[in-house]
Parts: sequence; C-alpha cells; structure tokens
Amino acid sequence: MTERVEALHKNPRTVSLAQTIEELGKIAFDIAPDSEISANEEAIADWLVNVLITIVGMPDSEVTKLTPQEAESLWDAYTRRRR
Repeated sequence: MTERVEALHKNPRTVSLAQTIEELGKIAFDIAPDSEISANEEAIADWLVNVLITIVGMPDSEVTKLTPQEAESLWDAYTRRRR
C-alpha cells in the first residue's frame, strides 16, 4: 500500500491513511498540526482524570502534570487506604 501512495503524483491531497489519522488526531486534541508527538507521550485515561479531580480532590493543574503511571498509582493508593 505504501508503494502505491508513493507512486501517486505529489500534491497536497496525496497522503497516507496513517498520516491523515495522525493529523485528525492532532486537530481533535487541539495540537498544532506541524508538531511532533512522541510515542512516550501517553495520556491519562479520561475516567482517571475525572476521579482524581472529583473523588480524590486533586487540583486539575496537578493532575495534568502526572504521567499515566503516577495517576494509576495515586488512584490505587486512594482506593486501598482505610476509611
């Protein structure tokens, strides 16, 4: 498939499906189209962001700085604590 796309005439409308999906994803998340997103940049699941803010009581500004692993660890610690 890549060979067929590369064989097409080069113009702005000739792009691979993967590139199109990547660009649409950037638009959906309000990321500049020309910016690069590395595979290391993982997002925290929406449900986890919501529970950390609404149930745990963390400020939104702190939650956005967490890695997915840190967020999961905080939620695990919260759910395991004695009440």
